[in-house]
Amino acid sequence: MTGTLHPIESVRPAAGWSGRHWMVPVYCYAVLVALVLACYPATAVSLVSVWWSTPTFTHGFLVFPAAVAMIWMRRRELAAIQLRREPLALLPLSATSILWLIGEAGGLLIFQHAALAGFLVWLAVALLGRNFARLCWFPLVFLGFMVPAGEQLVPVLQDVTATLAVAMLGLTGIPVLHDGVLIQTPSGLFEVAEACAGIRFLIANIVVGSVFAYLSFAVWWKAALFMALSMAIPVIANGIRGFGIILIAHWTDNEYAAGVDHLVYGWGFFAFVMLSSLYLGSLFADRRQAVAPPELSGCQKTAAIRPVFAALLALPVVAGPFYAGVMMSGQSWEAPSHLASPRIDLPWQPVPDTGLPWRPHFRNATAEIRQTYSDGQQTVRFYLAFYAMQGQGSEVVHHGNQLADGQEWTRVATNRQRLTLDGGTLEVKSERMTALGKAYQTVAYWYWIDGAFTADPIEAKTWQIAAALSGRSQAAAVIALAVENGKTATFPGQTLQDYLKAMPDLSAYLQGLAASGDPEIEQSRN
Repeated sequence: MTGTLHPIESVRPAAGWSGRHWMVPVYCYAVLVALVLACYPATAVSLVSVWWSTPTFTHGFLVFPAAVAMIWMRRRELAAIQLRREPLALLPLSATSILWLIGEAGGLLIFQHAALAGFLVWLAVALLGRNFARLCWFPLVFLGFMVPAGEQLVPVLQDVTATLAVAMLGLTGIPVLHDGVLIQTPSGLFEVAEACAGIRFLIANIVVGSVFAYLSFAVWWKAALFMALSMAIPVIANGIRGFGIILIAHWTDNEYAAGVDHLVYGWGFFAFVMLSSLYLGSLFADRRQAVAPPELSGCQKTAAIRPVFAALLALPVVAGPFYAGVMMSGQSWEAPSHLASPRIDLPWQPVPDTGLPWRPHFRNATAEIRQTYSDGQQTVRFYLAFYAMQGQGSEVVHHGNQLADGQEWTRVATNRQRLTLDGGTLEVKSERMTALGKAYQTVAYWYWIDGAFTADPIEAKTWQIAAALSGRSQAAAVIALAVENGKTATFPGQTLQDYLKAMPDLSAYLQGLAASGDPEIEQSRN
């Protein structure tokens, strides 16, 4: 690489440059961003709402200003580059519109939020060109942190935190029993709750670490190594935090554990860890250098932004909402507010539920069924949530839907099992949960969507999206069967199999529910 090296910290605008050749594309960018906000107001409002209401993602307010600041730091190099419109950016712009449409069809806010950030990136590349993209690749990538993503990792982080804490407790000689997210010691029973998973600190550390790596390292492998540490250190630190809380509780007979958790082992502990990792990284930081751009003769010019090109850029922006309005509206599927239970054969019969209350939470379900059955020896709790029509905030697969309410019942561990259903083998999800150690139950659950069963949430979402995009019925349901089985972790497969054998018409029952909600079918029957 040739050219004079200049520290990035000392860059100044090139002499005699007024920045006028940037005015037209920047103004066009502002107009197109305004068009994006006008076409996707609900997506923009929901994005800001998540930033405002969820502490994990409050940093989203700072991402765009930070990206602009990092672009401004490179203003000397940007002053001299030739700005050219980039027609090839129409391809990722179109893909971004499709991404939003998939998010709209599947009720996937993360896809819609990612599309909103994608429009900001690819419109800039289209108007300012590939030279700008090469020079400012990191600020453009950094805009991805606008997207609230990562909470799906909470169950995994809970399990990892519990495993690390138990491993460290084993080194101290303290007797410990480990069952999923539950840790039993002589001083009491501890739960690695969702709030203790460490997702907030992990995301914060990745955001701060990425900026630090960009500003501090010129060698790619140093930046990659630092980013790997920025992801690993928070996870390990959270395991140490959990271990420390349990250890202090053991030493003090639970007198100080809660206070330590909130005052010392909260953000104070994590701030110390973050600052320590940044200090360690600074010891190996490079003196970041920037290559001075070649001098250009005469004024810096940009290719004219013609109305045809601006219209082409606007086309992918408006295409998604237009298709959604034409193809995905007007469906009026409704289901009765009260559902009759599916047929079940003897010896299974409905019985009063005498156990601890179990109320799964599935948001905005059209109707629900809760019924307990017994064959005289075995007892099964049946739960069904039916969705006559899925949409944003009303989806059978959603991270806010919970089988364990987190209050009366708490998730211990999640596994996969196989059951025979409708003459075929189905892999179901198995969730083991406890009611504060007073009772234990295992819940097997799966989804019915687009006329078929699956326990895979990704597959269920894919079917939902395909049905919505093609204008078909989006009727769906979740079926859950719970069996109390004490502290044993053995899956009650035989009990569940006996129960399902006595309920042979489950698929036909669900098909009937979906059909009964179709006004056209109702009219034909009358």
